[in-house]
Amino acid sequence: MKSRQTYRIWINRICSGLVCLFCLLALVPFFAVVWSLLSHGLELFHTNLFDQLFLNYSDEMVRQVEETSVSANILYGMGGSLLIVIIGLIPAVPLGILFTLYVFENRFHGFASLIYYLGASISGIPSVIIGMIAYLWIVEPLNGFPALAGGLSLSIMMLPIISHYTLHVLNILPVGLKESAMALGASYTDTMLRIVLPSMKNGLFAGILMTVSRMIAQSVPLIIIVMGTSAIQGDKSLSHAALPVLIWNFFNCPDMIHRMWAASLTLFLMVLVLTVFAKCMSYPLQNKKRISL
Repeated sequence: MKSRQTYRIWINRICSGLVCLFCLLALVPFFAVVWSLLSHGLELFHTNLFDQLFLNYSDEMVRQVEETSVSANILYGMGGSLLIVIIGLIPAVPLGILFTLYVFENRFHGFASLIYYLGASISGIPSVIIGMIAYLWIVEPLNGFPALAGGLSLSIMMLPIISHYTLHVLNILPVGLKESAMALGASYTDTMLRIVLPSMKNGLFAGILMTVSRMIAQSVPLIIIVMGTSAIQGDKSLSHAALPVLIWNFFNCPDMIHRMWAASLTLFLMVLVLTVFAKCMSYPLQNKKRISL
C-alpha cells in the first residue's frame, strides 16, 4: 500500500513538472517577440519618433522634385489605423449585436442556428480575400477612398468576433431578467432596450475593445487596399496611411529597417494596452459566471 502511494506521488510530481515545462515552452515565442521588439526598437522609441518624417532615398528625391513633403511618421500611421478601425466598428457593432440577439432569442429554431453558423464561418475566410473584395467594391468603382475600403474589410472580419462576445455576455445574464420585466407589463421591445442591453454594456464594451485590439494590427487587407489605391492615384503618401502598412514599407526599404522595429513596438504596445484593459473590464463578468455556476 505504501509503495503504491509513493508511486502515485511521484507520478503526480512528474506530470505537474511536465505541465509547468510545457507552459514555459508555450511562453517562449511570446517572450522572444517581446525581447526582439525591445532590443531593436527601444533605442529609437522617444518623443521625437512621433513627429519626424521617415523618408527613404526615393521619397526624398520625389519630395525635392515636386517640392512636397511625404507624411510618413508613426503618429500619422497611428491616426490612420484608428480611423480605419472606427469606420469598421460603425456597421459591425450594431449588426453583430442585432444578429446575435436574433439568434439567441430564436436559438431553438433551425433557421437561426443555420445563419449563426454561416455568420461564424466568416472568420474562416482568408483576410487577403476580404481585402480583394473590399478593393473591388469600393476602390476601383470610386477610384479612391482607401480608408472606407479598409474599414469595410475590417468590419467583415469584426462581425464574428463581436457576435461571439455578445453571445457570451447573453449566456452570463440571469435567465429571469427578461421574464421579470415582461411579467411586470413591459413590452418585448422595452425589455430588450431598457433591461437586457443596458445589462450587457460592460461585457459588450470589453468585447469591442478585444475586437479593436485584434483588428488594429491586421495588415494583409490594408496593404492590398492602400497599395492598390496608391498605384491608381499615384499618391505616395497613401502608402503610409496605417501603421501596419507603414511597417511593411519600412521592411521593404533597406535604409529603414531600424525604423520598422520602432513602429512595430508602437503597434505592439497599442495592442497590449487594449487587451489588458479589455481583460480588466471582463474580469467582473468572469467572477459573476463562477458565482452563478
